Amino acid sequence: MHQYQIGLTASYIALTLGGFYFIYAIKYYISSLIALALFSMDTSRLPPEHRIHRILAQRDGEPVPIGDEPWVSIHLPFFNELNVARRILEACMDINYTNFEVLVADDSRDTTVEILRERGWQHGSPIIKFVHRKDRSGYKGGALKEAMKFMHPLAEYIVVFDADFVPPANILRQFIHQFRLHEKDVKPVAAVQGYQLHYLNLYGNKSSEL
Repeated sequence: MHQYQIGLTASYIALTLGGFYFIYAIKYYISSLIALALFSMDTSRLPPEHRIHRILAQRDGEPVPIGDEPWVSIHLPFFNELNVARRILEACMDINYTNFEVLVADDSRDTTVEILRERGWQHGSPIIKFVHRKDRSGYKGGALKEAMKFMHPLAEYIVVFDADFVPPANILRQFIHQFRLHEKDVKPVAAVQGYQLHYLNLYGNKSSEL
């Protein structure tokens, strides 16, 4: 009987804790639903002074005036990215921004380097630089550290994209808008690359498989 009461008490405690965890977790789903509803709604009928217009303006970003675009250095760490290398380079070339460069930190041991040697990458706009290392000291962090040695001297911002990421054309304008919007805040501003569901390099290396 005593063991039965202990088991029953433990079950009630577990259910109570599980209920608290469920309430804590469900708020993220509710927030996601609210965000989806907010950004997919038809705002054309709302008055111009409505708060939703200010929220959407912050989301979309305001155009950076021509001649006032700070230099941005995009760093791409590569390791056996044969299936996605060309795609992200083409996406970077389509970015709607003037003062930026693309710096590829390549540690590949496959034929990715052949894609990097193709004609056209280094003779157009933006500036594209390739840094190939023969050893992988420091791995991804070491490659990015090495890339900083070749960065444009006027670069004010560094943006790091994974090789399987596809940056939208307005991504730098959104970044600069948000950084300038909060540049006077006490806390520093940072942006983290979100996950995109791509499988082109699923078996390209161990980290992709995981």
